Amino acid sequence: MTTRRPSRHAAAAADNPCALTPAQARVMTAIVEHGCQKLAADTLGLSPHTVEAHVRDAARAMGQRTRLGKYLAWDRWLRSAA
Repeated sequence: MTTRRPSRHAAAAADNPCALTPAQARVMTAIVEHGCQKLAADTLGLSPHTVEAHVRDAARAMGQRTRLGKYLAWDRWLRSAA
């Protein structure tokens, strides 16, 4: 019998209430710090398409529908965690 390992989202939920994966958290933090996805992609060494995919999945995990809502939700969490 094989044991199921926890999903990425379940593991990430332990670290942040938004239930983001570590990659999604890095991308969202970079966007909040740099102000746009293009600069975040350049800073992290990722393609803009990869950043957009992480943002889309992060928005789904946070239950946010608007671009501004997801960034504000993540920024609030970062400030409360500091």
